[in-house]
Amino acid sequence: MTLERSTSGPCNPSDDYVTQFPWRPVGSLFDIHAVLGAAELGAATVKALAANGLGQAAIFYPENGTVATEFRFYSDGAAADEAATVEVYGASGDDYYRRIAQLTVTIGAGQKSSATVLFADTIAEAVKVWLTTTTPVSPADNTMASWGLNMHGIDRIAFLASAATMDLDPAVAGTADDALYIEARRF
Repeated sequence: MTLERSTSGPCNPSDDYVTQFPWRPVGSLFDIHAVLGAAELGAATVKALAANGLGQAAIFYPENGTVATEFRFYSDGAAADEAATVEVYGASGDDYYRRIAQLTVTIGAGQKSSATVLFADTIAEAVKVWLTTTTPVSPADNTMASWGLNMHGIDRIAFLASAATMDLDPAVAGTADDALYIEARRF
């Protein structure tokens, strides 16, 4: 008897492999925003930051049933060794966000799609306030770093850049702004 593998759709119980989930875009950050204060943690306030077109926030909405998620970062203008401080917040339903982590995301020399689009190769957690372990996978070798966490039922994660050595300030005239892109995948 020969087992045939399904070529589309999720695995069924008779399949002999584990479903693989591709990377998908979350959004981009191209402006700095201060760490959110208590009065700014409401769902509508954070959603407005992501929707204002200023690149101040990106929000990830996981698919139903997502147990854990991995995130990776890249830039289309930053040079190797430039970095951003990324604030990570989580929430469920119409409730308030809470801070999960503060990450320092450093761009390496590994190319995503061209010599000017580079992966982050180092992610360091400066702050971590979560129910279980969050995990930076940080090779620091010009390849690709990632950061993962168990979702614990939250239905969205917001990212903001609170500081950067890369150019995430559109107010600086005469310079092309960099962008920090975020992608996610289930695991």
